[in-house]
Parts: sequence; structure tokens; C-alpha cells
Amino acid sequence: MLPISVFVFPLGLLTCVAVESAGVCGYGDQMPAHVRKVLNDFVDKEYSKIHNSELAELQVQAVAGVVLCLGLAFHVTEVGFVGLAIAVLVTLFNGISEEAEIAHAFLEVSPAVYAACCLSTCC
Repeated sequence: MLPISVFVFPLGLLTCVAVESAGVCGYGDQMPAHVRKVLNDFVDKEYSKIHNSELAELQVQAVAGVVLCLGLAFHVTEVGFVGLAIAVLVTLFNGISEEAEIAHAFLEVSPAVYAACCLSTCC
């Protein structure tokens, strides 16, 4: 993929910059001030609703995302183990301890896990 991507990716970025700066096909238009005010008011109102517990959950999920990316990038262990560890850590640190609350997350991937286990034991 590298021989194509090394040329296409920079040219794609350059095309985006050129289209935005030239204003071709309606791109590059400035947002009207009243629209920006409405959006800023909405964001401020929504952020004021966030409680400390929700903020802590988001921080745990952000750290888990970084750990997931690093674990996959550096091939720390098998992909399934990294995913399972992230799922367990996020549920643990977010205070989810009831099996009924956790089960639906694992049921959705059960067929894929079962197929992977069967393939790894057969081959």
C-alpha cells in the first residue's frame, strides 16, 4: 500500500487546502456569526450538564483508547487479549460490576470469538 499512499495522501491533503483556500464549489465559506453564537451557547449548555462522574468515565475511556492503540501498535500481545483487557479495565474503572450490565458487550462479539477459538485449535 505504501507505493500508492506515499503519493496519494499528500496530494489529497494539498487538494483539500487548495479547494478550501480558493473557495471552489462553496468550500471555504466563513460561518455566520449568529450560527457560531448558537453553536457556542449549545456547547456551553451541554458542558455545564456534565457531572464529575461522567467526566471521570470519559477520562477512563480516553486512557483506555490510548492503551488500546499502543497495545496494538507495539504488538504487546494478541489482538483479542488487548481488546478483552480494555473491556475489563473500562468496566472495572467505570464502576460496572453487575454481570447483567456487562454481558451485552460480550454477547455481541461472542460469535467472532468462538470462530477465532475454533480456527486456532483446528489449525
